[in-house]
Amino acid sequence: MNPECVLTHRQMQILRLIADGHNTKAIAERLGVSARTVEFHRYEMEERLQVKGTALLVRTAIQRGWIKP
Repeated sequence: MNPECVLTHRQMQILRLIADGHNTKAIAERLGVSARTVEFHRYEMEERLQVKGTALLVRTAIQRGWIKP
């Protein structure tokens, strides 16, 4: 499945940074947004993918081939 069908470009950016081990504050600084914005995108991704938590979010992205392990 193509991630563009499910996640926005910004959400994919954030997901890749999460998978690389960056925390919310570091992601926010890198992207020039607030930590609250990053948390909102994380929440939206979990809702769209029907998962709860960072580990399942990353696992789902790996399983779908959106990011490499």
